Amino acid sequence: MDSGTWYYTDFDRSISLSGMRPTRPKLRQSSVAAHTEAGTFNYYEQSESDHKVILKGGHGREIKALAVHKPEKHRWLIATGSEDTDIRLFEYILGNAGGGEIKNTCVLRKHTTGLQALRFSSDGSTLISAAGMEEMFAWTLSPLPVINQGVVFAGSLPSTDRHSDARIMSFDIKSIASSNLGSVRLFIVAAFSNGKAKLIQYDNPGETGNFVVLRELDFGMICLTQAYMWLEQRTETNTMEGIISATNGQIARYCISSPPHEYSNSPAPALQAANTSIQSQWQHKVHQNSITALHNVHLNSGHDLVVTGGDDNALAFTIASRMHETDKEMPETFRYRSLIIPKAHAAALTALTIIELGCDAEERRVFVVITAGNDQRVQTWLVKIILSALPTMGEENSHASTTSSTAISLDLVELIQIDFLAEQYTNVADISNLAVMSAEFPSGKAQVLVVGIGMETVDVVLPVVDQCNINT
Repeated sequence: MDSGTWYYTDFDRSISLSGMRPTRPKLRQSSVAAHTEAGTFNYYEQSESDHKVILKGGHGREIKALAVHKPEKHRWLIATGSEDTDIRLFEYILGNAGGGEIKNTCVLRKHTTGLQALRFSSDGSTLISAAGMEEMFAWTLSPLPVINQGVVFAGSLPSTDRHSDARIMSFDIKSIASSNLGSVRLFIVAAFSNGKAKLIQYDNPGETGNFVVLRELDFGMICLTQAYMWLEQRTETNTMEGIISATNGQIARYCISSPPHEYSNSPAPALQAANTSIQSQWQHKVHQNSITALHNVHLNSGHDLVVTGGDDNALAFTIASRMHETDKEMPETFRYRSLIIPKAHAAALTALTIIELGCDAEERRVFVVITAGNDQRVQTWLVKIILSALPTMGEENSHASTTSSTAISLDLVELIQIDFLAEQYTNVADISNLAVMSAEFPSGKAQVLVVGIGMETVDVVLPVVDQCNINT
């Protein structure tokens, strides 16, 4: 008896009543839309999905923190932190044809609030993460076969108040070679939302790490937004210097002078206040309101270039100059002069980074500044600084009152040359951060990673600088 055929049986014969072909509905992904318009019935069927999943395992909220480390020539390790409280590690491998492959290798879940900042140590062995409620964690990274990356939680910063809701808005780290084999020492300056900045030392001699707060600076009842630092070693003292920005549009230069052995690889830090000189003060207002992006370039022992972006859509270039030799026994003071480009973006300028190209034929330091904002635009600026025109410390002392935030001297206009190069659109909304993945010289190509609601790589064309001494 064939399946699918009905039969009538009277014990003598069988009569086929009807033939049926069994059918099974074909399963497929489709969507149907039906509606009436002006007396007409409209029917639309779409048999395939209108989107394609490129990468599984992204964040559930917008990305707020980004850190990039390059362990190999064509391989990058990317750490992202989001408001979903997760840290995700991605591996990006550049292909032979120029395209890249990115895959999620690890998810770190320890924070209880949204991430604010991430930083790798210089050797990539340690990842520092910061979030709200004064949470700062250390993670030890090591390469492993098959899974590529192993991560272990190493320690956390002790909180001064268990009920504190202060956020660590930003931090910067500097790695110091440790005398103990296999250990790492990091100096961290962190900017808090309660107006405090802390200098922190992190040691990891073994399986667990240890955070120690060395210094604390109080800038008042304002929210700090960005932190940057560098270490200068001298014969008599070691000086930790840097720039702090805040929501009131001001930047401050801080200097922490200590004995030479303190900011080094000595087993224990010297914490005596009598041996320490802390100098900090608000000296210069740059933006109308909050400073959301900051980058510093150390030009020489007496001058720094501070590039900032703010909620006022402006891009600012500030030269910070010392007024005297740092070894003299007198308070550290600085002269600030700013060039401000208003309406650089159509919305808040939220991220920036700098690529140094070297020196041109006229002995000018040449930089490319890449900015991004909430207008979903990535802009490229060419900056040239005449180092020979920078005034000496004696010349700086000849100026009487130099802390005015509104006066722009003519010599500064001649000192810095700024040219707008290009602008391009990005699909990433609410941009929070960007980082340079690669910069090729002298071909003039750079790949920049932009993060926010999602992430995207953007190709940037770099200008060719003749007779430049490349510093990558």
